[in-house]
Amino acid sequence: ATTTDVPVTINQHFGVPVTFNVNELGGTRRDLFGEQAEGMHYALGKKIVDYLFTLLTAANFTNHSDSKLSEFQRSGMTAMAKALNGRGVSEMGRYALLNGDFFEKLGQDSSLVQLAAFQKPEYLTQYRLPPVAGFDPYEASSLPDNSEDLAGFSGTADALALATRVPNDYAAALPGASNGVVSTVTNEDTGISVQLVQFVDHVKAEANARVALMFGAAKGNPASGQRLVVLDES
Repeated sequence: ATTTDVPVTINQHFGVPVTFNVNELGGTRRDLFGEQAEGMHYALGKKIVDYLFTLLTAANFTNHSDSKLSEFQRSGMTAMAKALNGRGVSEMGRYALLNGDFFEKLGQDSSLVQLAAFQKPEYLTQYRLPPVAGFDPYEASSLPDNSEDLAGFSGTADALALATRVPNDYAAALPGASNGVVSTVTNEDTGISVQLVQFVDHVKAEANARVALMFGAAKGNPASGQRLVVLDES
């Protein structure tokens, strides 16, 4: 086996703050901060995903398949699979990210509808699709809408490289001066760790929590990615 290092610069730093004042906290027995935990992690996750999507350019991934929206169906997925097979890309862990229009159009393919009707009714009762041509399809509503007419991207995990880290504990710079608690929390779904800062503001009578993360991303193996480009209907 041969491995290739991919340099990744960690140059993104984002935090998600949540604040509740004394009246909001005193007016309910609900765990207000606990209720916001999933949303805070989601906001950081979306930042990562949106940043990864900016790398899905023609300059980074020259291989592409073309399709009109009106003609997109399972055959469009098999065309992408054939292209990856021809380049010797592993069949394990393949995914297909499709914008909202193409994801919906693929879901109208009669062969998939029949499969759902007779074997997998959850694909009708839920907004999801079964594996198609070896890909796990996902709706990627935040794919960049740019001049390159990107409608989707398929491949394997090595097409993109991501590195994350927890920010430094800035409270440690002034020992004894901090009025809060800094800890590290690991997301069970992704395995990514974030920094959790909890503190109070006595002047405003507010309690605060913030999750923060630093990350960077880069193009991985370009042969493992296949862009889907939308063709004009005319």
